[in-house]
Amino acid sequence: MKWNPALLDAEHVAKETATVLLFMIDNQTRNIAGMIETAYLAALNRNIVLVIYPYVKNQTIMDERLPLQEFNDLTETKELLLSLARRKNINVFDNLQIALNLIDWLFNKNVSFDQNSTSQFKFV
Repeated sequence: MKWNPALLDAEHVAKETATVLLFMIDNQTRNIAGMIETAYLAALNRNIVLVIYPYVKNQTIMDERLPLQEFNDLTETKELLLSLARRKNINVFDNLQIALNLIDWLFNKNVSFDQNSTSQFKFV
């Protein structure tokens, strides 16, 4: 099923009732809304696993080269999100598969989602 605006209510209910939320902040889009939503849910102390891929200078997003100032702004925004995540003990990775492995492990072991219980996984 392809996402469309009619699915907003279902998406909201799913996020409200989820045991854990996986957010991937990649470098293929600007991800402004995703970063804001992740920060908001982190402030609510939700169980979040976060994957962050950095932007690179002179990269393109949707066939548009990122101007240097926008690159700097987006990079700074990701750094702020990373700082918040660390303060909230949110698991942060630079590899989606490792993040998925963590979620699988946590559900199978029925343990908490903070970094103290997941020290064997590689974090950013």
